[in-house]
Amino acid sequence: MLGILILVGIVVGFYKSAVKRQLNGYLYGILSIVIWFAAQFLVALLVVLMNPYSSEGELIGYGLAGSVAGIIGLYFIMDRAGKKKTLVTNKYSEEVMDDESTFR
Repeated sequence: MLGILILVGIVVGFYKSAVKRQLNGYLYGILSIVIWFAAQFLVALLVVLMNPYSSEGELIGYGLAGSVAGIIGLYFIMDRAGKKKTLVTNKYSEEVMDDESTFR
């Protein structure tokens, strides 16, 4: 139950943070769920492949560490995409013409 609440908090946090950076909030919300479970699975799989006799507690610990690392990586990707988007949008001026019109 606690894991579900943590995951919902992560999804809501990514959604709000992406919207604040003018990115697609739904995309980053769904990506946070996918990254959470995929990183957990891949890290646990790698641990089992390296040490087939690892305990369940070790797998849970490594899986959670992998999930946290994946979420941190996704946050940095989102942050970088947001900065890149603001640089592109600020490159051009909002005002196309001057105050003085040439057609007076």
